[in-house]
Amino acid sequence: MPIILAISPIAVGIPDAKTLFNVVFFIVLISVSIQGFSLGTTARWLKLENKE
Repeated sequence: MPIILAISPIAVGIPDAKTLFNVVFFIVLISVSIQGFSLGTTARWLKLENKE
């Protein structure tokens, strides 16, 4: 959703909209990466790991 909202200023033609898009894209990418890498550790910490 944030990336879609960041595309709107580009479509309208606001100056520096591409910079805004790049910043939002980078933040979303880092956020998803951190969540993905920490998911296994968090599952083990909460004892939700599947032992099969």
